[in-house]
Amino acid sequence: MVQENNITHLVTNPEPFESVNELQQPPKALIKLLQAYFKTIGKLLPAVSIRLALRLFSSPLYRAKHRRRDELLESAERDFIQVGDNKIRTYKWGSGTKKVLLLHGWQSRGTALRGFVPGLLKKGFEVYALDAPGHGESTGSACSVRLYAEAVEALVHINPEISTVISHSIGSVTWMYYNSFIKPNQKLDRLIMLAAPDSFDNIVGNAIKMFGLTGGLRSKFLKAVFEHFKIESAADFSLSGKLGQLNINEVFVIHDEEDALIPMDRATYIVDHIKGSHLFTTKGYGHFRLVKNPVVMDKVLELAK
Repeated sequence: MVQENNITHLVTNPEPFESVNELQQPPKALIKLLQAYFKTIGKLLPAVSIRLALRLFSSPLYRAKHRRRDELLESAERDFIQVGDNKIRTYKWGSGTKKVLLLHGWQSRGTALRGFVPGLLKKGFEVYALDAPGHGESTGSACSVRLYAEAVEALVHINPEISTVISHSIGSVTWMYYNSFIKPNQKLDRLIMLAAPDSFDNIVGNAIKMFGLTGGLRSKFLKAVFEHFKIESAADFSLSGKLGQLNINEVFVIHDEEDALIPMDRATYIVDHIKGSHLFTTKGYGHFRLVKNPVVMDKVLELAK
């Protein structure tokens, strides 16, 4: 390991890694069709177009499914909690004295992080996870950070003694939103974020680019998104700006240098702006394989005290 200030390199992939967009996107033909629509008809029907863009932005392309059962899946206590119009699937493992919450990323599901469960149980944790709205076995077709955070609120309300959160990708932003706008007094011992986006631009920028929104449509889309999230500006949606204001004792960031979805500089920016935080890097594992790397898993378990 190489230590430099608050950055530690964990592991490099010895196998060649093709840095591509790992998140499944709509077919290129459909993207071109959408872009053509927003450049022509979209400008003539701005209200309809913005509703369409917001709907597309908040709709997961597919639901992650388990192709085979395994012991960890079978051992989870599974339940549903009602959140608004949706039934949210929840998972629980163990009955330890400490409680940890696992938060998955976009187009994933709560059990995607189950690889951490055995180690967490050995450390005396009671482990919780959930499928965000429109993901996994939860109902609904739409999801956003706000809707995800409302599901987190319902779970934490039932289990208020959660002391550690391990989050992947958009799950990190979800906790920030929950802890900033829904439950600002929630205390957390440690937040361990894997492949976390920093700013609002990371989340919305890809959608604007994919839809080809420009000029007035771009401005109206941003306004609609702000209204949905109940925020006033992009600054309200920044991990680097918000996390340092929250009641979190320790913040850790783990990021891959070749993450094609969230650039590496976002991770360093987060750590540079949160006093006492620490960044652990990998190279050649991308956005998703990072989570399943044995060295990363061992480091997360070490940090989850």
